[in-house]
Amino acid sequence: MEIKVLEEFCILAETGSFSKASQKLLISQPILTRHIQKLEQELGYSLFDRSTRMVALNASGALFFPYAQQMVDTYQNYRNAAAHSKATGGSLSLKIGMAESFSQSSIHDTIFRFATASGISPQFSEGPTDKLKEMLYSSRLDLVITYEKKDVCEDGFSRLTYFSDELAAVLPSLHELSEQPFISLSDLASSGFILLREDYMIGRLSLQCCQLAGFQPRIVHASKFEDNVLEMVRKNVGVSILLKLPRKANGIVILDMKPTIRVDLNLLYCEENASPAVRELIRFIREQRPNIGV
Repeated sequence: MEIKVLEEFCILAETGSFSKASQKLLISQPILTRHIQKLEQELGYSLFDRSTRMVALNASGALFFPYAQQMVDTYQNYRNAAAHSKATGGSLSLKIGMAESFSQSSIHDTIFRFATASGISPQFSEGPTDKLKEMLYSSRLDLVITYEKKDVCEDGFSRLTYFSDELAAVLPSLHELSEQPFISLSDLASSGFILLREDYMIGRLSLQCCQLAGFQPRIVHASKFEDNVLEMVRKNVGVSILLKLPRKANGIVILDMKPTIRVDLNLLYCEENASPAVRELIRFIREQRPNIGV
C-alpha cells in the first residue's frame, strides 16, 4: 500500500469526481482508476459507490477514510520536518498548527513576513482543532491557528485574535431565497447541506447553528476543502454555511443569517511556556493584523 495511492484515494473522496481528482493530482484518469482498483483489491473490498454521476464513499470507504488521511498527514508532516531540518541546519523554528483552510485570510502572508524579518522559520502542521490543541498542550506545537466562536474560550490557552467575522448562508444564485436581504436558518431546514467536515471548527459551528435553529441538517457532502463546498453550491447540489469573508460570487449568493454568529480567527499559545520566538511572533502579529472587527 503506497502513500501516494492513499493520497489519491483521499483526494478522490474529497472531490467526488475522478476527473477533478486526476486534475488536482496531475495524473490521467485511467491511471487514477487503476490505482484505486488496486487499493480496493489490496483491502479486499470496494471503497466507492459508483452508481451515480458523482463518486461517493460507501460504508467501507467511509470507515477507511480517516485512517488513510491520518497516514497521509503523518507522512507529509515527516517530509516537512525532514526538509525543514535539512534546510535550516538547526536554526530557530516555530511549530505552527493550522486547523483550517485560511485561503481567504492574510495570516499566511503575515507569518512569512515575520519569518523574513526575524530569520525564524515556520514549520506548519495541519489537522483538526482538537488534535492540534492536544499537541499544543503537550508542547509538540508552539502555536495553533484556528477559528473559534467568539468569546467561547475555556481551555486555558492564551489567545490573540487576528480578525473577526460572522457565519453566513451560501446559496446557489438561482435559489428561491437568494434575493432576500438576510435569511433565518430554519428556512433552509429542508435543504441538503454541503458543509466543511465536523472535525474542523467551521464545520462544527455550522452543525451547531442548524441544531440551535431546531433541525438536524441533511448533509449531502462533508469536505475539508472550502473550494469544493463552493463549487457544489454553484452546481445547485445544496446550500452551505461558511464565513462571510469577501468572496467571488459567481453562481452563489452570500446572505447574512439571523441570529448572527460571530467567529474569531485566533492564535492559541501557552503563555507560561511560550518561547522567545512565540512571543516575538505574537508581538509582530499584534502590530500587523488587519483592522477587521477586532
